[in-house]
Amino acid sequence: MPSVGAMSFPSPPNPTAERLRHRAQLLRSLSRAVHQLDVLDLHRHAGTEVWVGPSQQHWDDTLRSDRTALARAGRELHQAARRLERHADDLDLAGRPSTGRVA
Repeated sequence: MPSVGAMSFPSPPNPTAERLRHRAQLLRSLSRAVHQLDVLDLHRHAGTEVWVGPSQQHWDDTLRSDRTALARAGRELHQAARRLERHADDLDLAGRPSTGRVA
């Protein structure tokens, strides 16, 4: 039977890493919510039979631009979540609490 000094025990979870993973989970949830917004399908209901004229084209252009911005924001949230998880993994590998603050 190995002595207690020779036994290997897992190190306790890094509290900063746990907070980072929790934030990553929240960012992923927000990203999913952005990608599921009803407004993203609004362009399907705004054809020429609904609205005709120069204002319709401006509205359609604005809607497409806003959809693109929302999709980009959703992707950026997902990328930020991945960065947080990588940082959390790095902290766990280092085996020590971070000296930096996570706001």
